[in-house]
Amino acid sequence: MTLEQGKYQLFLRDMITGNVHWVAARKDYKGKHLSKPLISETLKQMKRLGHKKTLLRTQTHTWLAVKVYMDMGFEPYKIEENYLGWQIIKKLTNHNKIQNVENIEENDMYSALYLQAYNFLKQHFKEPFVYKVWEDKENIIGINDGKAIHTYKYKFDNNKLEIISEKIK
Repeated sequence: MTLEQGKYQLFLRDMITGNVHWVAARKDYKGKHLSKPLISETLKQMKRLGHKKTLLRTQTHTWLAVKVYMDMGFEPYKIEENYLGWQIIKKLTNHNKIQNVENIEENDMYSALYLQAYNFLKQHFKEPFVYKVWEDKENIIGINDGKAIHTYKYKFDNNKLEIISEKIK
């Protein structure tokens, strides 16, 4: 998903546009309401460096961050390119900046693969956790539990998840 600050449209990547790639706080600082000051300082530094626009990309599973970004003035950008993602964000935040996005039923928000992967991981890891499912070249589910990175090769046939192997790094 892409959000853009202000009223400008981004057509080309250029020196005018600054890109925010990743914003995070260490675990011991989470929950201390530091996201807005951190983003504000990032935007000030970008402005100081001469950037006139800001492009920020994020993912649906970071919907709380998306809400914070929209609260801070970022605008949804190219909604049609990830319409389902914006429908999910609307369902989770009901943010006024995406009121024109159609509503989605909760059952339509999740794929069978992701639900089964989540249920598998719930049996092995304490929540909350973040995981990723890759469906392209290699079918892999990945999770970082803070101690190691666990990857699981899987098969998904006939709407059923089957774990084939596990690797721990």
